[in-house]
Amino acid sequence: MKKYFAILVAVVALVATTAPAWAQAEAPGASFTVIGRLWTDFGYQYMSEELATNAFALDMKGRIRDSYTTNFVQLNANSYFGAKWTSGDKSTGAHAELYVASSTATARTESVGLRYAYGWWKAGNCKLVAGHTDGVFGSLFAAPGQLLGTNQSAKILLLRWGYLYSGRYPQVRFEYTSPVGLLSIALGQAGAEQVPGLQVLTMGGSAIGTSQAYFALPRADLAWAIRLGNFMAIPGFSISQMKYDGVSSGRDDTVVNWVVQVPLSWSAAGFGVKAQAYYGQNIDCEWGQVGTTAFFGSGVAMPQPQAIPVWDSNGKVEDSKQWGATLELSYTVGQWKPILGFGYVYTNNDNWKKAGYREDNFSRWTAFAAINYKINKYFTVQPEVAYFNYGDVMHQKYTDLNGKTQSSDYGTEWLFGVALLFVF
Repeated sequence: MKKYFAILVAVVALVATTAPAWAQAEAPGASFTVIGRLWTDFGYQYMSEELATNAFALDMKGRIRDSYTTNFVQLNANSYFGAKWTSGDKSTGAHAELYVASSTATARTESVGLRYAYGWWKAGNCKLVAGHTDGVFGSLFAAPGQLLGTNQSAKILLLRWGYLYSGRYPQVRFEYTSPVGLLSIALGQAGAEQVPGLQVLTMGGSAIGTSQAYFALPRADLAWAIRLGNFMAIPGFSISQMKYDGVSSGRDDTVVNWVVQVPLSWSAAGFGVKAQAYYGQNIDCEWGQVGTTAFFGSGVAMPQPQAIPVWDSNGKVEDSKQWGATLELSYTVGQWKPILGFGYVYTNNDNWKKAGYREDNFSRWTAFAAINYKINKYFTVQPEVAYFNYGDVMHQKYTDLNGKTQSSDYGTEWLFGVALLFVF
């Protein structure tokens, strides 16, 4: 009996001394995770003569540069290192990422920059997000899987080629989760706030002066995420208002930019579909869908016209309208996923033709094919070929330095190579 009593006392003592440790182990603790992705592209890029960087300059033999093909091997700028933190009770968290990129064909310097830096707090079905991040509106969930060319020619996921992405920007966002979906309302920093001294164009193509662009109100995003089995859609709406100081009396000094977007995805039995369409006005003032500067009134080939407002000779704003769409079809079998994708962008402004240009509209399109091969969950290889058609020129015919009349199109581009992605 004494033996059993001694054992009982020892057990009780052990329980008493370890109870605090048990309580500590069972209590939820904060989590901290380091994340990263290393993404390397290598391949070739073909540029037609219209896109050649010195297409309008003579070489040493007095000739104009022809089309060319160049190779590239680069650490893609979508490579990153980051960290995520979540409190023990899962009510609060934070996320930060820095991108890393190697030298490119046009910039011989490595770079590091901000991708994400935000925090969040949850209470019941409500969530508050604040910081530098992308939004529920304009997310990338339905973007096609085109991966080549971020550093080489600013190509990825068909952004600016039919897929509208809201971008990563400072914002405060409220989310409410219900049985029928997630509602998101965000107020953020409008992108055009970063464009002082913007040129305002008249109908005749001459600038009426420079002005300071600013916003009296933040950009507003509204989105509704709906998931029904293997189907998901996030219809949304975004709007901002641009003001100009320094515009002469009698001219419009306010521009409204807005866009409606409907992206969706669906999968079944290995087949996958991603599609998206958007429509809006002055989209390049805020969402940067073309990303090139618009010049008018010159006799040489121009960059593509932007979806920006144009002031007519009476000082009234003519808003540029734009719509775009993308479609991706895929089939997953084991570790292999063949992909086909297409993108299209159409822009128009009545003042373009009134100013004497051949057309009041402009379009461009792209297509790609790829095979995504997931060696394991940490390493993916994707061979890919992509074609980009920059569309027909909208200005009048011109004569190049060789005396040849040019008027057909802005040119074409091919990208073909392999993307290697390591994630952890």
